[in-house]
Amino acid sequence: MARRKHLFQFRQFEIIQEQTSMKVGTDGVLLGAWAGSELSAPGCILDIGTGTGLVALMLAQRFPFAEIIGVDIQEAAATEAGLNASNAPFSGRVKIIHADFLDMPLSGTFDLIVSNPPYFSNSLLSGNQARDISRHQNSLDIGDLIRKIPDLLAETGRFVLILPPDIMAKAEQFARLSGLIPARKCLVSSKENELCVRVMQEWSKVEMTPTEETLFLYQADNRRSSTYHDLTKDFYL
Repeated sequence: MARRKHLFQFRQFEIIQEQTSMKVGTDGVLLGAWAGSELSAPGCILDIGTGTGLVALMLAQRFPFAEIIGVDIQEAAATEAGLNASNAPFSGRVKIIHADFLDMPLSGTFDLIVSNPPYFSNSLLSGNQARDISRHQNSLDIGDLIRKIPDLLAETGRFVLILPPDIMAKAEQFARLSGLIPARKCLVSSKENELCVRVMQEWSKVEMTPTEETLFLYQADNRRSSTYHDLTKDFYL
């Protein structure tokens, strides 16, 4: 049988991405590998804007007793994420929902909430409607997203975003106004001593001393750095 053209193979699952506008990318892999590392056994996890289902499945692999819900406003994305979840060895613990996160009713609280949200709010639209909705804040405003989090987050839970530095600065303001407290931050650059291109930020509802770390992805010879390798070794082939 011929290998599917739009298929990304990980160690324990595969991602079909034939219809989804936003494909597997480094941001999602970083978020799925880093988020909630200080949590021992989260019971309920929410992935907002699940896309292909990548982050939801990575978290299902990392936390073998967790129940994960992935939500996406795009029907094609939700359908494909549901297919990817059904093909995974932990399919019984991953539920994909096609819905607008801002409007959908959610009962109970979550130990971990993650999102790799759209952030190109000031850039030109591409003309591809599905991709524009995925990448622009037309459908999910970062402030609206964050304001909904405190009511859904367990008292000892964590909320995690990955964003470019300038958009993360705005997200941090919304989080502060919503009563969320910084817990962990990771500044990501492509290579050592280069400018930060992504920030992963984790918030809590309880007071704590925040920690900060740096991560560069590639060495000078373009091989993965040892830190990046160690973070993702359970996922990449």
